Amino acid sequence: MNRMLAWSAAALMTLSLGACGFHLRGLGGPLKAMPFASLSVDGAGPVYNQVLVELKRDGRVSLPAKGVAADALLVIAPESTSKDVLTVNRAGKVSEYQLTLRQNALLTFRQSDAPVPVSVTVRRQMSYSEQVVLGKEQEEAQLWAGMQREAASQLVRRLAYVKPPETDLPATGKTDAPGKP
Repeated sequence: MNRMLAWSAAALMTLSLGACGFHLRGLGGPLKAMPFASLSVDGAGPVYNQVLVELKRDGRVSLPAKGVAADALLVIAPESTSKDVLTVNRAGKVSEYQLTLRQNALLTFRQSDAPVPVSVTVRRQMSYSEQVVLGKEQEEAQLWAGMQREAASQLVRRLAYVKPPETDLPATGKTDAPGKP
């Protein structure tokens, strides 16, 4: 009887999560359309490589070959990282660090000369102990790699929300403002 009640509660929880719209990131739910059909990406480094992977996986945008004109150009700047002391213990030794990765990029549409800045900041906290230095170095390397993947993912998602430049209205002598000739 208790087992049946536990299974019923688990099924009810699963159904309620589905009913509220919960879904894993990247699964389900309509994706917002990108403001361009093709994108040329320029840059270097691990975040650049991850952005290419994310865009290829996404499939909403074509990535033309080098030298082929695209609707927009994304220039990814080198990443900026910092490792700051977050907490110290009573002995004055570091017990936690805060890792910060900042990624800046410029998106330029073909019909506009003004680039649109896109910026992403990812932060993680890492506990530290001098007794397990090698393990903590491995953990830090894994955290940086995960932060780079997260920054690339956020950058691609933010591209969908960049407003394309205003196109010039045809010269008809009319304006959109009411009450003006």
